[in-house]
Amino acid sequence: MAGIGFELNKIFQRKGVISCIGAYTAAAVVFTGPLLMGAGMLYMVRLLSALGGALRYEQDVIVVIITYALISSLIVSNIFAATASRHTADMLYRDMQDRVMPSLHGNAAVQLVMGGAVYGLFLMFSGIEALYGILGFILFCELTIVWILLNYMSTVKDYVRIIIVFSIGSAINIISGLALIYLTNAEIVTCMLLSVYIGYGFIIIGYYYILRSYFPESDNKYFRYVEQIYLNPELAIIGFSVSVGLFSHFIFVWLSPYGVHLFGLFYSAPLYDIPALFAFISVLITTITFSTTTEVNFYPVYKRYFDLLNANGSLQTIELAEREMLTTLKREYIYLALKQFVATILVITVGSTIFGEAGLAGFNSTTSGIFRVLCVGYGIYASAYSIILFLLYFTDYRDAMISTALFAAGTLFTMIYIVRTGNFMFFGFGVTGGAIPMYASAAFFLCRYTHKLLYRVFSKQPVLTVDKHGVIYNKMKGLWRDEEPAQGA
Repeated sequence: MAGIGFELNKIFQRKGVISCIGAYTAAAVVFTGPLLMGAGMLYMVRLLSALGGALRYEQDVIVVIITYALISSLIVSNIFAATASRHTADMLYRDMQDRVMPSLHGNAAVQLVMGGAVYGLFLMFSGIEALYGILGFILFCELTIVWILLNYMSTVKDYVRIIIVFSIGSAINIISGLALIYLTNAEIVTCMLLSVYIGYGFIIIGYYYILRSYFPESDNKYFRYVEQIYLNPELAIIGFSVSVGLFSHFIFVWLSPYGVHLFGLFYSAPLYDIPALFAFISVLITTITFSTTTEVNFYPVYKRYFDLLNANGSLQTIELAEREMLTTLKREYIYLALKQFVATILVITVGSTIFGEAGLAGFNSTTSGIFRVLCVGYGIYASAYSIILFLLYFTDYRDAMISTALFAAGTLFTMIYIVRTGNFMFFGFGVTGGAIPMYASAAFFLCRYTHKLLYRVFSKQPVLTVDKHGVIYNKMKGLWRDEEPAQGA
């Protein structure tokens, strides 16, 4: 869904440095705001807790509780994100806006129950103090809701209010943290976690209010979207595989001899976590470019091509539309890949120098080396995932699933080999080891699919029939889709 991208693209088209900076700021907040807030929050809570007189151990406890909640909630959210997006897109295409909010509520219920049960069990047996365990569980639930709302926010175009809500929430997080530290006698860990709750809580309320102003709620079938999991289980596997590829390397480093055991099942590795956090910033250029430029330019020709197919266009016009679409796809992807390459080089050269000179967050020669390698790995991943998104555009879910599975497997096998060799300097190659096969396979699958596009479009369509009651039946899956009965049935 191009959604907000079309609106933000209007800002990018304005001339002037200020307009350009404003456009990129808006895009970063809209598409990656809560994630950026989480990254900045990890550094801010350490800084605020240090100002409040917290011991180094207490600072590490705060950071590790937030980090575990962030990663766990992202893994759960990624499993359901693509499925929910597909359902929402279908409902908007069919002009059924009243089914968007019920699917959001059902999505939240499923993720909180399933994810909360697993994470709750982990906390129960993790050896964490009861109070910290409760606070960590609440943070996990809150972050899960934030990722769900962010997924649905891509359907609206009110980016001004989105930015305002995010900015106020970030400010509340800092102000409430300072107020709790200096105006209460509560311990520092509790104060910091409560300030995080308050900041994210405001964002949840603000984002939910924006969605309610766009989508009515007159349909009470909250779990209708779960049907998509059965129809397209590949989407859930794609989300899970991406999560494994992106986050499993942290776990390997934590459990290695270079990890720090804080308490129970909680580990950290400051020499690795910090450079990995900053390296991930290098992929933001691809996220922003794809949403505001690549997708915006590709979607109109994509829509025209399939409109001609659905409207019985002539063979000549269909062939012309296909060439135009594929030419646009190739041009936009090359442009996106070049921007990611330049961004990676800049972050490696400029970013590592700035962080190293400033001594930011413990950067030294070791962390700088890991930072550079991770930047390369994340850059390859970002370019590869853009190809995956094109495969999803063509509903080539099977090939996208295979590519993301290679990403997960490549990361796991690379990290296992590195841990066995015991060389800490090579830990940054974990993501690269998964991203390279993902990129190669995704590029191959996209070229193969588009080589005989017309044949693949028609040969991959599901076999559907409609009974006298207007109920759609998928012969391939054997699933009855619960549609509204036809008039007079």
